[in-house]
Amino acid sequence: MKLKLIAAAALFALANAATAATYSLGDLSVVDADPETYNVVGSFTDTFSFDLSLGSYVSADVVNTKVVVRNVVKSDITGLTLSVFDGSVWTAYGSSVTDLVLNAATDTYKFQITGTGVGSLGKGAYQFSAYTAPVAAPVPEPETYALMLAGLGVVGFVARRRRPV
Repeated sequence: MKLKLIAAAALFALANAATAATYSLGDLSVVDADPETYNVVGSFTDTFSFDLSLGSYVSADVVNTKVVVRNVVKSDITGLTLSVFDGSVWTAYGSSVTDLVLNAATDTYKFQITGTGVGSLGKGAYQFSAYTAPVAAPVPEPETYALMLAGLGVVGFVARRRRPV
């Protein structure tokens, strides 16, 4: 009887143990990460590190892939949260972040996904994707050029008036 109790306690402890995994996405400016599925058990914290060679708008999505078979939840996650580390601070965004402006830097940026698998035997699965779009250089408005030309005209007019005749 004691052996069954110890085995049940050990199984329960293993099912509720927190897990952590670390993945590297490489340079996100060059290659966008296609959606991939990650399987988890119990409470988890997965970290995805990435670099940027160019300043970029960074977007990422995390989606719970809930599976129900014959009214039994086989795979589900509660508390699924996506956070971003920008080199100095973690910021939580819920399940997605869109058009976050990050500059190219020597620091490694990170995405962190946390949650708890609550399907049968504490299982869960999620899909994660990250992608970038380059930050375009600002284009001056036509008014800027008009103001610059007006200023040059005023400078020319003043210079001409100061010339002795």
